[in-house]
Amino acid sequence: VGLNVFQGLPGPFTNGALRIRNILGGLESLELAGRIGFEGQTGFINNQPYRSFEAGLNASLIFPQILFPGNYGFRFNNFNPRTQLGVGYNVTDRQDYSRTNAKLAMNYSWQKSATETFYFSIFDANLNNSRIKESAFAAYLDTLAIQGNPLKNSFQRSFVSSVSGSYVYSDNVIGQNRRANYFRLFLELGGTTLNFTRNDEFPWLKTFFRDDSLQFFKFVRVNPDFRYYLPVGLRSTLATRVNVGVGIPYGRNETLPYEKFYFLGGSNGMRAWRPRRLGPGSYRGPSDTGPDKLPEQPGNVMIELSAELRFPLLKLNGQLNGAVFLDAGNVWSLNSKGEALQAANFDFGRFYREIALGTGFGLRWDFSFFIIRADWGIKMFDPTLPAGNRWVLDDFSL
Repeated sequence: VGLNVFQGLPGPFTNGALRIRNILGGLESLELAGRIGFEGQTGFINNQPYRSFEAGLNASLIFPQILFPGNYGFRFNNFNPRTQLGVGYNVTDRQDYSRTNAKLAMNYSWQKSATETFYFSIFDANLNNSRIKESAFAAYLDTLAIQGNPLKNSFQRSFVSSVSGSYVYSDNVIGQNRRANYFRLFLELGGTTLNFTRNDEFPWLKTFFRDDSLQFFKFVRVNPDFRYYLPVGLRSTLATRVNVGVGIPYGRNETLPYEKFYFLGGSNGMRAWRPRRLGPGSYRGPSDTGPDKLPEQPGNVMIELSAELRFPLLKLNGQLNGAVFLDAGNVWSLNSKGEALQAANFDFGRFYREIALGTGFGLRWDFSFFIIRADWGIKMFDPTLPAGNRWVLDDFSL
């Protein structure tokens, strides 16, 4: 069980899992996992906090080998191989919309060495179904469509399939304050099989689901993520991160599925901004819209940089640690065609002038078996403001 607190709004949740080992007599395992929880959110349109509901049930059958026709799979036997077959169903119910996701996937993983791991998803098929609950949100999507942004397509019923792979290098040892590196390279190809069809869709799936409006997506996503940990003294650490992502849609549907967009803002990225509210680019929205009142801002391009100095404070029924941090980054669009949205598009000639900056400090109360973390973020440079007025640190207020 656990509890998230967002803007004073408590969100309880519970997770449960059951693992049955050696279920087929060959060291296979069956894992059943479920989650039910509430979470504090700010609405897509309405900026007032509210509780959203999320529930999910997932089942995985895991084999201690690479399942592949012929003898090729046996070449991985010395690398801790694993094949995972999984099905899942998740429900999200928010103030603006509700969304369900049914998933079927098959994944491989193996360790080349103690520091190198490979992951490969041979297929990942998802059926997404959304229901718009607020007329203001529906009107906002229609307005974006008129202006040239196809985000509306991401909220129609869709079938999303992809293959993906990751390479992970990490020499970090948990609990030791030492120089360490972490690097992850992720590549995903979505809807690749649609390239062999005439109309970028599978008519038989529309017939099977009895839905002529079923959307299909083709896209490419690349996401390198590098982190470096530098000891400062005996017990303090400087943790730095460079995280870059690009998602390019192509084909008839000119947008990414909503889950494939990049977002910044909130407790895990650009902490001086509200969750998912930073960007895109220098886009500010209508003249009566303040920078914190924009709807969620999905992006095709993401740049995220951070540096955080972590240091011990005192023993208090555990270890109380402090941190000071500097965050930098933004997200941008690629396919906004309307003149009103040009400031949201990624442009090599100006993107570096649209990097937002935030700083702040935080506390981590470490009990070894769980951590309570609180961060206070302060805006330094806001790219959505007019040029010349973007340095805002002197406007700080509690």
